[in-house]
This record gives sequence, C-alpha cells and structure tokens, in this order.
Amino acid sequence: MITFEILKQYYEKELLPNSLNLALISLHYNKREYSIVMEGLDDRINAQFHNPKVTGYSLTFDKVGATDNKEFTLKLNHKFQMPSSLDKKDYYKLRYFFEIPYNRNATTSFTLLTFINEIDGAFQFANYSQYSRIYKTSKFKLPDPNAVYFKGLKNWDKINRLSSGKDKHVTLTNRHKTSILLPDLYSKIKDENISVIYTPNETGPRSEQQLIQQKLRKDS
Repeated sequence: MITFEILKQYYEKELLPNSLNLALISLHYNKREYSIVMEGLDDRINAQFHNPKVTGYSLTFDKVGATDNKEFTLKLNHKFQMPSSLDKKDYYKLRYFFEIPYNRNATTSFTLLTFINEIDGAFQFANYSQYSRIYKTSKFKLPDPNAVYFKGLKNWDKINRLSSGKDKHVTLTNRHKTSILLPDLYSKIKDENISVIYTPNETGPRSEQQLIQQKLRKDS
C-alpha cells in the first residue's frame, strides 16, 4: 500500500480537531494546475442513524482550464492509503489524465510510488475561511473548485463588438457556479451575456462586495 503521508498529517493536525472531513487542495504538476477536493466517504448504514463513520477518502482532481480529460478520482482507505499497483485500465487513465509521457530512453522509469510521493509533497491546502464555499463546490460538482471568490466580470457583448472573431458567450457552467456561490450577483446578470471570473484568493466579504459593485458599474 502507498500512503499519502503529508495529506494524512494535515488531516490529523488540521481537519480532525475541527471535525472536518473535507479539504480543498491545489497542485502544480507537470506544468499543469489542478484543483483537488478531498472528501470523507461515509459508512451508509451508520449515516442513516446520524452516526456516520468515515471508511475512506476520495481525491477528485480537476484539471484547471481543461475542456476534456478534465477529472480523475483516487480512492483511499481510512489510513490514507491506496494500492501500490493499479489494474491496466486505471494505470493508463492515470497517466493519460496527468499527461505523463512514455519514454523508452528515460534513465528512470515511471513508478506509482514516486508519483504519489511527488504529488503528496506538492499539495497546497486551502484556508478554513474558504470551507463554506468548498462544501458548495463539492456538493454541486462545480468547475475549478479552488476558485470560489469573485475576481471580475467579462461582458461578452462588449468584447464581441471589438473582436473580428467568432462571438463568445457565457457558459451554462459559469452561470450555474455563480447561481450557487454568488446568488445576489447572479440575479443581476442572469439575463446578460456576462461571465464571472473566480479566484482562490480571498479578499474579505466587504472587499468582495465592493469589487462586485465596482465591476458591475463598469462592465454591465
């Protein structure tokens, strides 16, 4: 078995004392950015009696900015361990998702143990202040779950008028994310061709609202 040692230590020191079984993690690997949601997996029988027992954890990786091959999930046991080898199908899925090339002339071959140790050591954990929004991004499976704070607006009608290319439009996923995270803002722009830009960096409730009002005056 392979253990996510850093993740396990983080859980024991930071999450367990606060009765949390969910964490938001960022990862930079192989020139790519990933958002990761770690969730505790409940024993369904005990959960029915309001006494859920965590039997393991899921690590759901979201490839930031990707339009396909976007999501991959690893399942860990309650000791934050996974098998030291994968079946052929899952092995190829992992390499494809993380864009790990095959190189017959490489001096060292790819191993699952080395890969897990490398990403485990590169995890960046979110602050507690983000966790109320993390629960929402996890529950509704929203895209780029580490980006939960308002950064700006893109008024596509204005952009399209200045561009000679094909017209662009707000996506349904962006509308959905805004309706969940920023319902007041959503009610103001739901009929407009406007996308909301999100960031993982918190500015504080008052500063965020001030920024929203400023951008609305400028871009709506």
